[in-house]
Amino acid sequence: MEDGTRAAIGAGGAAIGRAAVCAAALVVPLLYAPGLESPFAEPKLAVVLVAGALAVAGELVAFGAGARGPRWDPFARAALLALLVTSTLAAAIAIGRGPPGAPYAGVELARLVAMLAIAAGAARAAADARWRSRLTDAIAVSAGVVALLGLLQHLRLLPFTLPVISVPGSTFGNRNMAGEAVAMSIPFSLAALRFRPAGAGPDGARARAAWPVAALLVLELVYLAVTRTRGAWLGGALGVAVVFAVRRPPLPRAAWLALVPLGGAVLLAALLPGRWSPLDARDFKRYEPGAEVMREAVDPLSPVARTRVGLWRRTLALYAERPLTGIGPGNFPIWFPRKAEPGAARDGVMAARVIPRRPHDELLERLAETGPFGLAALLAVYLAAVVAAFRWQRASRGVPPDGGADVSRADAAAAAAASLAAGFTCGLTAFPLAMPATTLLSGVALGFLATLDPRPSHPLAPTAVSPASRPSTPGWGAIAPALALGALVVAGAALWASRALAASYWRGQAERALAARDTKAGATEALRLLARADGAGAAGAGFWIGLRTAQAALKLGDGAAATEAADRALALEPWSPHAWGLRGAGRLAAGDAAGAADDARRALELYAGEPVAQATLGATARRLGRAEAP
Repeated sequence: MEDGTRAAIGAGGAAIGRAAVCAAALVVPLLYAPGLESPFAEPKLAVVLVAGALAVAGELVAFGAGARGPRWDPFARAALLALLVTSTLAAAIAIGRGPPGAPYAGVELARLVAMLAIAAGAARAAADARWRSRLTDAIAVSAGVVALLGLLQHLRLLPFTLPVISVPGSTFGNRNMAGEAVAMSIPFSLAALRFRPAGAGPDGARARAAWPVAALLVLELVYLAVTRTRGAWLGGALGVAVVFAVRRPPLPRAAWLALVPLGGAVLLAALLPGRWSPLDARDFKRYEPGAEVMREAVDPLSPVARTRVGLWRRTLALYAERPLTGIGPGNFPIWFPRKAEPGAARDGVMAARVIPRRPHDELLERLAETGPFGLAALLAVYLAAVVAAFRWQRASRGVPPDGGADVSRADAAAAAAASLAAGFTCGLTAFPLAMPATTLLSGVALGFLATLDPRPSHPLAPTAVSPASRPSTPGWGAIAPALALGALVVAGAALWASRALAASYWRGQAERALAARDTKAGATEALRLLARADGAGAAGAGFWIGLRTAQAALKLGDGAAATEAADRALALEPWSPHAWGLRGAGRLAAGDAAGAADDARRALELYAGEPVAQATLGATARRLGRAEAP
């Protein structure tokens, strides 16, 4: 193969990963699909998975063509590899122990691999000044649009309807998730300012006007304030502090003066309660005075603190059951009901229809699910980021901004370190690594920090192939397998994503059918739709489908079908009080009152407030009492 053709193929492979990550950074925060059962997380995750697969395919093609990639920091590379290995081993051990195994480990590992793949694509982008700027700008623009939509939603001025879980959820539906994503994006928006005034740059280059990015940054800061997400507030504040600590930009006097009204606007936005509406009437934090919001954050007796501490205490109890290897990735919601009682309702850790899916602390979640080695790997990743940040801080000391039109390597490194710091802080009370947008931002930040080297003697490795580094047997014999493997990776990710989206769509339609006024017709239609959702073969959807199938069958009076569906759900989550409650109701409808009572008692042992079990136990007592009467 000619050198020019091979170089072009290598450059094309490198460009695939860069373009995929840039596109995902722009699209993921803005994407939602109202027709799905999970209208926010599911479509966002699908794009992250496909973008990660494209980044992997690009790396394979570039490698097959002999194009070298950026040099990865050895410590960061080892930490990321350890993160993947410990998760995989914990899943294998959980599966080897037998049922319930690790039914959600595939989804957890896919998300982790996608983050590492995004990091590889971001590393390729970091190696090229124009792509580095495009990626940074994409993050700033998407976060700014999220903030604008959220502020309009907050003020009741949005001209179209966004599905919401809590206002102002913007394109995330939930203000907590949106706040965390914006908090992690703000450092990249600061980098997009280029830390230089508009005007002539070096060699006659024109620096870009800063005001459009500054306007986006203001929107993001004000929106973060109105979300009233305390963890995101802390994460955003730490992110801004890290940017300035690492980069130390020489701001003009006008910028310093602008900080006074900006700080006042942010503080006012945080203190003023939101406008009441029936839709979010139960979202009490939205209507509390700002001082009360802050008081609850530090009051150990507040309901928020009681719930968080209750979750963390029970998570540590789960870890104690498997102190060396953990309970398995994704197994927290399966094992949690074992430790929920006593006091689950009092502590607010479980509700009539909901089992917590995460412990709201990523370090504890990592410890419980993958053991101390998994936690050490995650901490090593953050430690590698800290080391890189200090390295950049020393290298940037006394060095003025370069004045060019692109985001400098120093700006990108400062933004990456700050974004990871914000994500780590949010993760102390939430789960940003489990959410698509914040997973994407974490991957971008890791890719930047792990490959941007501040030492002048170690510049970024070029993507071109030098004569001395060319493989001894170039040609299609090396490139064709790389192309085939890359196509296989992309096809697999696309298939996974399409199945997940299809299952979510049919589940969403089934949810609407179950809510129909005509109970019988709605339940019949729901069963048909749930069968289609089950046929999509999406990973991680079986438990939800089993529960809803049992509910639909009970509405039709088919106790045997309800019992069978509840058994399917219990095969995945054997300690689910809701599944046991439905199983008891199914057995009662089928005429097995004694068995129904046993199942109902089992459900109430796991969660004393399970309503279906309570109703079933009362009905069985009356039925057995009549049967025993003379």
